[in-house]
Order: sequence, then structure tokens, then C-alpha cells
Amino acid sequence: MPSASTSTRSRTRILEKGRVLEPHNPSWLVELAKAYNQTNDEPKLLNVLGDLAKMDFDDLSIRKKLAQLHAKAGNQAEVERYARQGLEIDVLDTECQKLLIAALEAQNKNAEVAELKKLLERE
Repeated sequence: MPSASTSTRSRTRILEKGRVLEPHNPSWLVELAKAYNQTNDEPKLLNVLGDLAKMDFDDLSIRKKLAQLHAKAGNQAEVERYARQGLEIDVLDTECQKLLIAALEAQNKNAEVAELKKLLERE
């Protein structure tokens, strides 16, 4: 009987082949994202979610996950990018607001932080 890791690797290989054969079909990417999330393969998960974000402009959860992963990796410019995109989808999303503020602070964009906090206080 194959081990769980062997089964996961086989599944991932099949999904990667499907992704190559049908690059504009997001179903392969969704399943790959699940597989990479289960195996904690964050570099590959970032790549797949980045491709998914390009295909689905209205998916807040993808942008939040990308911002979180980039925050974990210390890529503050990418955190800012995806948190901003998330706020374009839902301006009231508190997690995206916090991610954006933290990313701006880490990049010493103090004027933007002050402006953002001032705007958020009005809500």
C-alpha cells in the first residue's frame, strides 16, 4: 500500500500535468493550491495562488492568503500589493487592513500609514 506522501506526490504530479495541458483552467490551480497547502509547500503555493489571482480578480480569500504567506516570508512589498487588492474587493476587511498597515510600517511608509489609519478611524 502506498504511503500518504507517495499518494500526495502522485496526485501533485498529475495536477501539474493538467495545469500544463490546460493553463487557462483554474480547476487545476485550485486543486494544486489545496495539495501544496496540505504539504506546507509555501513557495509552490505562492506560485499557484499568484496565478489564480491573475485569473480571478474578485477572490478575496486568495489575496488574503497571498498577503499572509508573503508576510511570513518577509516580502513586504508583496504583502502591500495583495492587501491593497483585497481592500479593493472589500474595503472593510480588517485582516487586509492590518496586513496593509504592517507592510507599510515595515517599509517605513509612515505618511501612508498615518493617512490609512485616519481613513479607517472615520468608519
